[in-house]
Amino acid sequence: MADLAETETYVAGIYQLEITDPVIGGPDGIDNLQAKQLANRTNWLKAKIDSILSMSFIHTAVAENPGDTDEFGYWDSLTLSLRKVTLTNLKTVLFGSATLTGTPTAPTAPDGTNTLQLATTAFVQGPKVGTVTNNSAPAGYIGEYISSTIPAGSPAALPNNLGVNITSISLPAGDWDVRGIVLFTGAATIGMVFADINISSAARSSEAIATPMFNASYNSATYGPLSLSIPTKRVSLAATTTVYLVAFSNYSAGTAFSAFGSISARRVR
Repeated sequence: MADLAETETYVAGIYQLEITDPVIGGPDGIDNLQAKQLANRTNWLKAKIDSILSMSFIHTAVAENPGDTDEFGYWDSLTLSLRKVTLTNLKTVLFGSATLTGTPTAPTAPDGTNTLQLATTAFVQGPKVGTVTNNSAPAGYIGEYISSTIPAGSPAALPNNLGVNITSISLPAGDWDVRGIVLFTGAATIGMVFADINISSAARSSEAIATPMFNASYNSATYGPLSLSIPTKRVSLAATTTVYLVAFSNYSAGTAFSAFGSISARRVR
């Protein structure tokens, strides 16, 4: 004797046998129609219950609310009872800032991860490992390094009493440590020389490094280039900005001075 073939289908209504219906058996017989419809409903209901049972872990987080029209029941395998939950509350628990209990875990992303993945913040307390090879920090990362150098063979001419940009660098927004060195070359009677790092072109700030020469005669061919080192200077920027290495000289006699040098910056945050 064969069993009826069943499907996972919800049938809206159950057929009523009429007094005029003939007695016909078999898989498509009219006498087996009601049994097939009820069996299909049962299969459909079982699939739904199995799906809900797999979510029984949420039983402590979802409030019962039997008055809502979108409620349904599920079997709580921990309390062995049928509980009611609304679909609205279920969505809130699963997708709307749910408060997890117990000791849930998640992966810890490595340093440098910049994605939308979910992860713990354990890396914040972990050791910060620097590079282990001779590479450069990517743009935007702490440690990013930018520099520019004008060699001794290509010095910039220094007109008397005028500031001159020896070179410059373009720094993106951020907090930077900037330093520089200017070397003066030529022969002249010098009153004063200045070196500065400035975001204003060819300008001298109150922090400029100066060396008074007291109108001394100086010849770089004899004594070597006169150098001024500019200590580390904090440059905090809200947008990409050009930062200049500026030189200034005051002289009264002799050939015009020239200058060369370098400027460098390291991102600190």
